[in-house]
Amino acid sequence: MVKKKKASQQAPGAVPKKAKAKKTKNQRASPSKSRGRPIHADVPTEHYFLLIDGSAIRGLEELADAFDQMSDDVFYYHVNEFKNDFANWIRDIFDEKELAEHIELAKSIEHAHIAVLRHIIKQLKKV
Repeated sequence: MVKKKKASQQAPGAVPKKAKAKKTKNQRASPSKSRGRPIHADVPTEHYFLLIDGSAIRGLEELADAFDQMSDDVFYYHVNEFKNDFANWIRDIFDEKELAEHIELAKSIEHAHIAVLRHIIKQLKKV
């Protein structure tokens, strides 16, 4: 049997772990939410996606609109053989792993645009 160390017995400089809150039945996510963030909601300013052309994207709906207007140069700056900034943003900020996977597979603006639009439609159907 392994005994847990008390906070006073932890290694110097160690940060005590916080207990995870358990979800109750009443805390389930609303169907109109995208992993805890409403579909139509913009992210806080510090989480905006900043495109290489200087424009900012505040949410998934704006991302879909941006794909509709985006030049190939801007898209391929953010998506290339080494990185996919859009997939990373979607995964890290929205916690939308499935959509991020679809965006990672998209090799063109059109395919990325379609993936985001399908996701938005899917979420709206849940409402």
